[in-house]
Amino acid sequence: MRLAVLFLAITLGCAAASARADPPQIQVVGVDWQWTMLLDADGRATAELPNTNNYVLALLPDGSVRVSANCKAPLTGTYELNGNQLALHLPPPCPEAKMFVQLLGRAQRFTVDERGLVLHLRGSGGAMVFRVIA
Repeated sequence: MRLAVLFLAITLGCAAASARADPPQIQVVGVDWQWTMLLDADGRATAELPNTNNYVLALLPDGSVRVSANCKAPLTGTYELNGNQLALHLPPPCPEAKMFVQLLGRAQRFTVDERGLVLHLRGSGGAMVFRVIA
């Protein structure tokens, strides 16, 4: 009986340790990310975003960035990625995409969590949240 209890304790301990293992890393580059949410400095959603399928960010492996944002043609620019530090360099957008591109220009770092890609913004302390487009 003691052997069975010891075996069960070891088995449960191993299962708990594997459950605490780091989650797999999500690929940030080479993925299309759809904007889903804008957060304020306290992490609360600030507004419902209409037509989020119109707002897409793609960091490409060659260092270029492609942004689709209610314009007739996607915007292209470059990005710099150093660890979790991010700088986006984009041309002036069409009027319909001005707010989206201005927010992207304020991105200073990113994290990835259960919501997806989170771009943390300079100034306001807010963030933009993106999900992978399947």
